[in-house]
Amino acid sequence: MKFVDSLIQNFSRGSEHHVLILNSCDQNDTMIECAASVTNFAFDISPLSSISGFKRKLNDLKPELLHSHSFFPGILSRHFLPDEVHVATIHNEYPHFKPRTLREQLKLYLEYRSLNKYCSSVVCVSSTVRGLVDAAMPGLPTVTINNGVPIAALDCPPKENVSATANILSLGRLDYQKGYDVLLEAFAFVLRKGVKANLRIVGEGGLRGVLQDKARVLGISDFVSLPGFSSSPTVEFRKADIFVCSSRFEGLSLATAEAMSHALPLVTTNVGGIVPMVRDGLDALIVPKEDPKALAAAICKLVEEPHLRKSIGAAGRKVAERSLSIENTAAEYENLYKRLLSEVH
Repeated sequence: MKFVDSLIQNFSRGSEHHVLILNSCDQNDTMIECAASVTNFAFDISPLSSISGFKRKLNDLKPELLHSHSFFPGILSRHFLPDEVHVATIHNEYPHFKPRTLREQLKLYLEYRSLNKYCSSVVCVSSTVRGLVDAAMPGLPTVTINNGVPIAALDCPPKENVSATANILSLGRLDYQKGYDVLLEAFAFVLRKGVKANLRIVGEGGLRGVLQDKARVLGISDFVSLPGFSSSPTVEFRKADIFVCSSRFEGLSLATAEAMSHALPLVTTNVGGIVPMVRDGLDALIVPKEDPKALAAAICKLVEEPHLRKSIGAAGRKVAERSLSIENTAAEYENLYKRLLSEVH
C-alpha cells in the first residue's frame, strides 16, 4: 500500500485516483494518504458482504481504468467490469507460477484465464518476474516497469564506522517468503564468530511466534528484536549499519530498494529483480538463498571491512538513483495508462 500511495503522489495532476482494499488490515488505511478516496472492505471479517460492497463501489465509481495489485481483487474487478481498461501489476515470483500442488495449479489457471481474456496490460515489476510470467502464462501483453521508491535525501553522510555493536536490519512481512528463519540461523553463526552485533527484523506477520521460538532455541534472543510494523522505516534505516534481504523469492523488494537509497550496504540472496541490477562485491554482497553459513560470512565481511562497507553503500545508492526511483516508475505507468486509454477512445 505504501508503494501505491507513492505512485499516486508522483502522478501528474488532472486525474482522480480511488483505492479499494479487500484486506481489512488497519495498516493499509494509514499508508494511503494521496488518493481521492480509500475504501476498505474487511474481506477477512465478512467475505460475502465485502465482495458485494466491492462490486457496488466499482459500479458507483465507473472508472476509466482499473489497476489491480494482487490476485483476488484483480479477478473480481475484471469479472465485474469486463469492458473497462484493466492493468494488473504482478509484484512477485509467486509459487503458483511453478505449480506443485492442485491449489497452485487452480490459482494459475484462474489468473491466466482472467488476464488473457480481460487485461489490457500485465505489468511485471522486474525482468525476472516477467520471464517467469511469460513462461507460465504465454501470450499475455506483458511489460516491465520496475517498482520504485522515494530516493532518500542523504542529510547525513553514510557511516564509515559501525558502532561497537553492529546494527543489522531486515524489514518485511514475517512469513516464509522472507527467509527470516534462515537469517536467524545465519545470525547465530555471526555471534559464534565473536562478532558483536544486534539483529532487528522490522515487520509483522504470522510467523512471529515461530521466529521468537527459533531465536530462543538458538540462544540468540538477547541480540534479536522483532519490534513489529513500523510506519517510519526511515528511522530504522538511519540507525542501521547493514541491511540484509534473506528472501527465498522476490519480485522487486521495496524495502531493499529503500535501504539502498539510504546508502546502506546490502547483503542479499540471489533472488528477485534487484539482483540483476547489482554487481556482487561492488554494489552488494550476493549469496545463495537458504544458505545460512554464506549469509553469515557476508555479514561478517561487511562488519569487519569498513572500506568495503562504505563503497558498497555508496554504489548501491547510485543503483537506486539510476533504476529504482518512484518518479521514473510513476512516469512509466502514466505513459502506459495514456496509451491504453487512447486505444479505446
